[in-house]
Amino acid sequence: MESEETRSIKVSWLPPPPGTQNGFITGYKIRHRKTTRRGEIETLEPNNLWYLFTGLEKGSQYSFQVAAMTVNGTGPSSDWYTAETPENDLDGKCIFFTKKKHHGHLQ
Repeated sequence: MESEETRSIKVSWLPPPPGTQNGFITGYKIRHRKTTRRGEIETLEPNNLWYLFTGLEKGSQYSFQVAAMTVNGTGPSSDWYTAETPENDLDGKCIFFTKKKHHGHLQ
């Protein structure tokens, strides 16, 4: 995950390994939330391996998790990953992320 500017975070991922896919991947679901609030879900096409979240609050933490979708349903979600937007534009392009566990395919 990368903080592109003070109010955006770019989340990217890799597809699940071929042996773990339960069919042809038809898309991805990304859950996102400000760390202390309920989240929302974005649904993306299967060729998208990143998404830029914009309009975020400066100096705030956000959590993200990704799951692949197939015709058979939605697969297991990655663990939650947390990123923080910079407090001001002088912080430049930085990477601020942590993860809770090590199962997911989020980059």
